[in-house]
Amino acid sequence: MKHTYDFGISQDDFLLEEMALPLENGSLMCIASGGEVPLSLIAKHNIHILALDVSLNQIRLCRLKAAAAQSLEPPESAAFLGFIKRNEPLRTVYFKKMAVLLPKDDLEFWNDNFHLITTGVIRNSRFEKYLLFFCKLFYNYIGKRKIYELLNMESVECQAVYFDKHISKSLIKWLFKIVFSSTLYGNRGLDVQGLRHQNGSLGTQFYLKFREFFTSTPAKKNFYLQFYMLGEVLFEKALPPYLQQDFHENFLKNIQGLTFECGTIQDKVKSIESLRFANYALSNISDWMEEEAMNSLVKTIVNRTEVPVNICARYIHRNPWNDGNQHLFSKLEIDFSKKALGVDRFPFYTMTKSMVNTTSYDSNSKTK
Repeated sequence: MKHTYDFGISQDDFLLEEMALPLENGSLMCIASGGEVPLSLIAKHNIHILALDVSLNQIRLCRLKAAAAQSLEPPESAAFLGFIKRNEPLRTVYFKKMAVLLPKDDLEFWNDNFHLITTGVIRNSRFEKYLLFFCKLFYNYIGKRKIYELLNMESVECQAVYFDKHISKSLIKWLFKIVFSSTLYGNRGLDVQGLRHQNGSLGTQFYLKFREFFTSTPAKKNFYLQFYMLGEVLFEKALPPYLQQDFHENFLKNIQGLTFECGTIQDKVKSIESLRFANYALSNISDWMEEEAMNSLVKTIVNRTEVPVNICARYIHRNPWNDGNQHLFSKLEIDFSKKALGVDRFPFYTMTKSMVNTTSYDSNSKTK
């Protein structure tokens, strides 16, 4: 089955980048993916961001989101993209209002794939189509009332008690093993390359994080939980900041500092004449790359950057930091996720954080 793009929503909760990196009045190079990280950070911070993705269609999706947030009111943008359920004709009206901001090639692409617009672009990715189908099975099994009751609770303590009493079921563990089996998930939910470093049962690994997903952060503020369980975000304050009224003015002021570009972060750090980004958010690219390539990327960043560098990265299967690159860092937190417990609204990844003061390395040490 051919998929136009892989991810409708970035699975990286930007709150962790915000927690891990000194962003204000700084610079960031990051992975674009579904766009939530760069779009949300630009809505909250005065910062220069370059967001890259190897998939041109992912970049087109990100630019579409940016254009929507610039042209429409926040509730309209959320409805247009598919975070909120709306009828198809209304999305057509919204698209006409924002089309002028799209590059010519992007406009032609979306006109050629207009069914993605009318049904909500974030719902039509490979990952979201797959996961929403199985979440609907889960929703029907648990029951509508129980999901709504948990999402309306006022504290994580109440969520935890309710989850253990009404939602934690033995059948769910079995369902996770099926949904995230290499055969099924690797063919329909994710490019199989993303599972190249998988060890053990991914379903078991995700099941162990399942309770955290429901109970570690306030459900009313977790757009991932609301969207995947119900197919839409119920509470405006849960939406990513670029879709919230409170941050709309700031987003419009800062949006010129955000650039989306098709390409790999590996090629970009080699080609920029003066590499002066202070922050890097590498998502979970170590899950997709070989160890040697990952080490080469980190060494290139450290060797070519002219300012102190802060790097955060996630992983599911393979830790990005190893004997081949750990010596480069003056500070390294392998499991930054422990600090982020209660912050991360999609806690299925391990988050790492590292820092290097490039001025502390002389030319000989930096070529090792």
